[in-house]
Amino acid sequence: TVVGRAVGFFVGGTALNTPVLSLNQTYCGVAVMSGGTGYLYLDGKLSTSGALLYGAIDDITSAIGGSRQFTSLKQFQGSIYSTKVYNRALTANEVKQNFEATRSRFGI
Repeated sequence: TVVGRAVGFFVGGTALNTPVLSLNQTYCGVAVMSGGTGYLYLDGKLSTSGALLYGAIDDITSAIGGSRQFTSLKQFQGSIYSTKVYNRALTANEVKQNFEATRSRFGI
């Protein structure tokens, strides 16, 4: 029985993976690059972090919902309700505030 799957966020050349998520449940995932470190927040809380291989977002190709190679094995199997790109790193408090402000819209 498949209980769920982890979702990977590829940030600054570094893979940041969520814990195993439940199927048919909505989550809010936020990836932040700041000071050579990538941070992954899940539902407003820090989930994991790691040193970045690349220091700037313009050094890499971006993709939402799949890998940069767009192979069928790397495609996200679910719905993405919203994406946002900021011109600066959000603080942990801003990530939490944004999550709290929109969570009821998505039933989280």
